[in-house]
Amino acid sequence: MDSRSEYDAVIIGGGHNGLASAAYLAKAGKQVLGLEANQHVGGAAVSERPFAGLDATISRYAYLVPLLPSQFVSHLGRHLNLPPPKLNSPPTLLPTVQTQN
Repeated sequence: MDSRSEYDAVIIGGGHNGLASAAYLAKAGKQVLGLEANQHVGGAAVSERPFAGLDATISRYAYLVPLLPSQFVSHLGRHLNLPPPKLNSPPTLLPTVQTQN
């Protein structure tokens, strides 16, 4: 960890939004401190093995990656080839609450 005591910005949470915020601020020349409670960063963008004894790696929101704006990737000086988004593929479950009249 950096021993610096002053920062221009402190980002709480190392999920994809926190990482994006920190990247933009750092690119603008700001001194940024990122804080994350977990042992890894990435939030919903991280692949996990949620079931003990089952060799299955699941990425919670991998199906949203094609929706990543190319402008964001280019702002960070990176190149990423993504397939065009296929909405509703795979099908998603959207639970709703029914109220009785």
